Amino acid sequence: MNSPTGCGIAHVHRFNQVRRAWRIRTLMSNIALLSVLWCVSVLLALFPSIVFYCASV
Repeated sequence: MNSPTGCGIAHVHRFNQVRRAWRIRTLMSNIALLSVLWCVSVLLALFPSIVFYCASV
């Protein structure tokens, strides 16, 4: 049973490329999610002062 190693190596290389692309995509979505959460938390933190400022003006 002598399987062609070239095909196996190409398959592993393709799998590594797909896995790397998936990891980059996951990282990008995590960064986007974190930035959205950060903006929401900043807005929530500033909300009382904005309301107070509008009420005082």
